[in-house]
Amino acid sequence: MGSGIQIAVIDSGINKRLTGGIPIKNCLLVDDDNQIAKDCAVPEDRDFLHGTICTLIIEKYCPGNVFTAIRILDRRGTGAVEKLEPALEWCYQNNIKLVNLSLGTTHYKEKEMLNRLINKYTYKGLVIVAAISNIGYFTFPASFANVISAVKKENGLSYTKDYLHLGIDTVVPAEHTVTLGNRRYKSTHSNSYAAPYVTAMVCRMMAEGEKCDIHEIKRYVRGKSATLMTDELYNPDWIYRAYMPTQKKQSKADYYFTVAQSRYDDVRQEIDTIIAYDKSELEQIDIDNRNLVYLGCDDIQNIHTDGFMWSPQTRVQQIVRNQYRGNGLQIPFILLDVAEPADQYYILTMLRQMFGEDGYSAYAVSMEPECVLYGIEYIPAIQFPIIESLVRNFIEGQVYYKQNDLILWSVHQANKARIDKLYPDYDVEIRIREKEILLYIEKNMIYTQEYDALTRDCIRTVYDVLVNCMEGEYEQ
Repeated sequence: MGSGIQIAVIDSGINKRLTGGIPIKNCLLVDDDNQIAKDCAVPEDRDFLHGTICTLIIEKYCPGNVFTAIRILDRRGTGAVEKLEPALEWCYQNNIKLVNLSLGTTHYKEKEMLNRLINKYTYKGLVIVAAISNIGYFTFPASFANVISAVKKENGLSYTKDYLHLGIDTVVPAEHTVTLGNRRYKSTHSNSYAAPYVTAMVCRMMAEGEKCDIHEIKRYVRGKSATLMTDELYNPDWIYRAYMPTQKKQSKADYYFTVAQSRYDDVRQEIDTIIAYDKSELEQIDIDNRNLVYLGCDDIQNIHTDGFMWSPQTRVQQIVRNQYRGNGLQIPFILLDVAEPADQYYILTMLRQMFGEDGYSAYAVSMEPECVLYGIEYIPAIQFPIIESLVRNFIEGQVYYKQNDLILWSVHQANKARIDKLYPDYDVEIRIREKEILLYIEKNMIYTQEYDALTRDCIRTVYDVLVNCMEGEYEQ
């Protein structure tokens, strides 16, 4: 008897003539208007057969499924990320819980949109399996916490040891022999053929009636990995709708998620994450299987949740356990020396956005735990067990795998000396005082600006001067 699990293969479509009678319930596509339509194209044997091969791999290791093909790639294997949302929405509306997504992008401009999209549909109950890029960079959506991510075990990929940077969940076979039409076909050594193997693993869990929330699935596939995955240390990018016992938001910057504005008992069924600043806030809350982001300094090891958990200590552990060894920064380092009461999160997010619009991927850093709520990277104060060399290796691993073009590091005046020890030769310093901004290039002041309110236009003016300076176009 087959598993009977409904699986959506969002890919290049499925060529029914080559699948040997596997049940294909729907053949759909996302059209040029990003609408779901019936896929009436007549497939040709020379077409890009990626979706067909993925389907055969899933069926080989977990037979008896019912497949839906949703084509978002063309015959050359390319497609627009905007087509993913209508595909996932169709899956949700048609009660398909398991999605194989053997594709992705490493382009930073797609990150925020795909992060929101994945969080929305995993919140609604979809389980998404995706492949890390074959070139070994941080991949969207596979590297997000809310996705089950896979890489191949063949050829002993060096980057699998750096799974903390890449969000890899499991290392599994990618070479599979299947029957493609009337011939035997061996899949290539590609991460995209590791993903359907993992999809089959998840399918078996579902068919056996196992508890199949994303946390149980991740633990299961990590246990099956060819490379030992000992750490469950995820970045807090999973939040879709949160409850905050204490509202402390003072920044003009936007959270990357929504916040439920009511009593906990009224919204507990609507949220996926609890965000707390103090341990006492958690004493009256039944966390159950919800995720937890804790921004305080207390030890919360005795706080239990079946969901994701993040605290400043999570980042400490990531830094200490990092195996990447850097050779020094090869990208510009911009230090933001921010005095109270300037809004460091607003400044950071605006500068990151402006660099992004001009084609530069900025790794934005703060030393305040709250920064993670704005999609900013948290780096803790350098004190035992963290030493400067560990932080350097971690930072250099991050910017390598995320392909960043520069670092934007915000620090309050009191902590500036710590950065001077970590990277004393930073390229640019922007000092933001209560009514004045001072811009330094290689320790030489080249620009000052007074302001009444730190608006976007004000930040834009400083940004334009900064970019001109970095491109060698500014004359004092």
